[in-house]
Amino acid sequence: MPGVINTPNVIGVGAGSRVPGQSSQAASSIDHQMPDLNPNATDFSPTIAHGQSSSHRELIDDARVNERPSKDSSEVKEQPLTVRELTAHVKVLADEVVKLRREKTAIEEILKNVSWTVTFRPTIDGTIQEQVLSAPVAISTTSAGEVSNGSKAGNAKEGLSKDETASKSSQATVTVDGENATSRVEDPLSKHADWQPLVIRRLAPLDVGKLTHVPSPAKMETFSFDFLIDLLGGEEYSPGVYYTRPSRRSIKLPTHTWYGLDNRVEPYLPEKPGAHGAKLTAFFNTSLEEDDDEGPSDENVPVFICASKWIDGGHPNLYVYYGSYSQHRWSDKLDYERMIEKVPNSVKEYWANFLAAAGRPEWLTDALVKHFWPPPEYTGPIPSENSKLDKEISKHVEGYIGDLKSWKTKADMKAGKLEPENILQAFESPDADKPPGLRLWWEYLKCEGWNKGFYDALVKRKRAVGGN
Repeated sequence: MPGVINTPNVIGVGAGSRVPGQSSQAASSIDHQMPDLNPNATDFSPTIAHGQSSSHRELIDDARVNERPSKDSSEVKEQPLTVRELTAHVKVLADEVVKLRREKTAIEEILKNVSWTVTFRPTIDGTIQEQVLSAPVAISTTSAGEVSNGSKAGNAKEGLSKDETASKSSQATVTVDGENATSRVEDPLSKHADWQPLVIRRLAPLDVGKLTHVPSPAKMETFSFDFLIDLLGGEEYSPGVYYTRPSRRSIKLPTHTWYGLDNRVEPYLPEKPGAHGAKLTAFFNTSLEEDDDEGPSDENVPVFICASKWIDGGHPNLYVYYGSYSQHRWSDKLDYERMIEKVPNSVKEYWANFLAAAGRPEWLTDALVKHFWPPPEYTGPIPSENSKLDKEISKHVEGYIGDLKSWKTKADMKAGKLEPENILQAFESPDADKPPGLRLWWEYLKCEGWNKGFYDALVKRKRAVGGN
C-alpha cells in the first residue's frame, strides 16, 4: 500500500526577516534609513539598519547622548526633557511605526507571490525518506489573467522530456498565503490521472525496443466491440473480461481470453499502449462449469480500451489495442482511505448500479449474499474418525441443513431488494462492521509487449469486412 505522505511544518516569515532565497537587492528595497528627526539639530540623525534590534528606550537614550556635550561621569546629572527633546522623541517613535508598517506591507506583497515546493523522496516501500524545501518561486500573472510560475520556460531551459516534466509537476506544492497567514498543500495523489497503485509504480517501464512498431495516436486503428466479439469470441466472464470455455472454442486465440475495458469507469488503466496499469473489480467469478476448465488466462492477454485518453477525443464505443498483459501478482483489496480518496464518485456509482442490477449474473448474486448475509455456521458436535455417526450428531446435521435452506431463501430475497444506495453505503461502512464495509480490488496489468502481427491481422480483417 502506498505510504502516507506527511507534510512538514512550514516556517513562517515574520516582519524584519528575509524570505528564503531572496536576493540582497530585494532585501535592501525593504530597508529604509531613518530620516533626520530634527532639521534644526546638527548632530542629531540616528539611523536604524534593517534587522537591527533596538528598543524604543535605547533610541531615546542615544538621541539624548548625541545632542548633549560629553562630560565626566561625575558631573552628569539627570535633567528634565525640554519640549524640543520630547518632540524629537515622539518623531522617533512615529517614524519607527511608519517604517515597520512599510516593511510589513512589503513582506506581505512578497509572500503573496511566493510558493515553496516540497519534494518528497520515497523509499522502495513508499515511505518518506527525505523532505526537501526548495527556494521560493515567484508567480506572475499574465495579461490574460492566467497564473504562471515559469514552469514551461524552466522545463524548456532544463531540456526536460515530457515524462520528466510530468514527474517534476507531480511534486507536492506548499503555498503560503501572506494575507491569511495559512498554508495550503496540493497533494499530487489527489489527482487521479497522476497516480497509480504502488505495485504498478514499482514496475520498470517496458523496453522501448518492444514498442517501436506502435503507431502514433493519429494513425492507430480502432475497433468496435461488435467486431471484437465476432472475431475473438467469448462471453463476459467478469466485468471487462471475455473468455471462451473449452467446449465452445472455435477460433485460434491462444489465451482464449481478452479484455475490453472502459476508461470512463477504470481510471487507472495504462495511459498509453505499452504502459502498465490496473483495473478495479468488486468480486471474482470462481464458478467453473466444466472440470477441465481452468478459467480465463492471466498471462499475455490482449487488452483493448475504449474512451482512450491517449487518443484525443477517444470514442466511447471504439477500442484501441494496448498490448499483451499479464497479472503478475494476486489482487489486493483497497482500504477505506483509498476507496474514498482514490476512487472517483462516478466509478463508485457505476459499481453500485452494476451490483444492484436485477439482471446481474448468478455468481455475482452469490458473492453479494456471502458478503452481506453470510451463511450460518455449524455449531453441533463433530464425529471423530473412529466413531460412528450416532443419532445425536445426525440430529444436529439435519438441523443445520434446515438452517441453510432457510438462510438461502431469506438471503436471496434480501439480495433481490438491493438498491444502489445500499452499495454506496457499504462503500462507506467500517471494515469491522457487521457486515463489513464493501471494498474494491486491484487487478494489476503488467505489459509484456505490443504484438504487431496480432494488430495487423485485426486491421486486415476490419478492412475485409468493411466496418469498424
